[in-house]
Amino acid sequence: MLDTVAVNRRIPWDIYPIRDEFRTNFRIRTDLLVSSSECETSVLTNYDYIMFRNQDANMRWRIGYGFGDSNNLRGYTEPESYSEWISAFRKSQHKLRNQLPLINITQSQFDALSSLYFQTGEWRRVLSTDGTYDLYSAIKGERWLLVADMIANGMDRSARINDAKILLLGDYSVFKGRTDKRREGIQFARNQYIIGIKDSLAKKQAEFAYYRQTGGAWLPNVAESRQRMIINMSRE
Repeated sequence: MLDTVAVNRRIPWDIYPIRDEFRTNFRIRTDLLVSSSECETSVLTNYDYIMFRNQDANMRWRIGYGFGDSNNLRGYTEPESYSEWISAFRKSQHKLRNQLPLINITQSQFDALSSLYFQTGEWRRVLSTDGTYDLYSAIKGERWLLVADMIANGMDRSARINDAKILLLGDYSVFKGRTDKRREGIQFARNQYIIGIKDSLAKKQAEFAYYRQTGGAWLPNVAESRQRMIINMSRE
């Protein structure tokens, strides 16, 4: 594995302002750390809300923000999707906390590693186009500039640069919040329904979840018999 980052791959971090001095400098016992709400919001930026099941690049069924029961006939509203997502995220950070080799680290360091681990399933190494970085050794040696550069050069570069900015700068920049994602999810369901959702279960999920998410609105041309069924099921 690679134990350093090539000079032309390094980022001049000293030219960027630190956004949160407390979170980047104050060390906390690792076993007491939990991710910040800003971290959770930042990580969620990388996930889209889809109220009906769909297949990812690996042909696995996903629903909501990527977590939950893809066979749920009711589909998922955004709050239900977020509940599933945040539960998975917090379980992931609990696992990470029990694995880290340091007694204490800063909030921003923990947040960045929580984000990396949740999204990639790894914190000991970072896959990049140059090879595999030995992140574990850099973390254990508390070489945080190196850790940031390794992360920033990882696959899915935009997300990894955001992780590195959290780690060193306490920069939790968020471009889309839950309100935006909810609105996009509603519009996506409507567009896909008009085009035609081929999977019969996904179509039913879209009809049911859209009705619940919008507070009683219907997707275009939902049959009256189906509307009555959804209303009755909503009362159960």
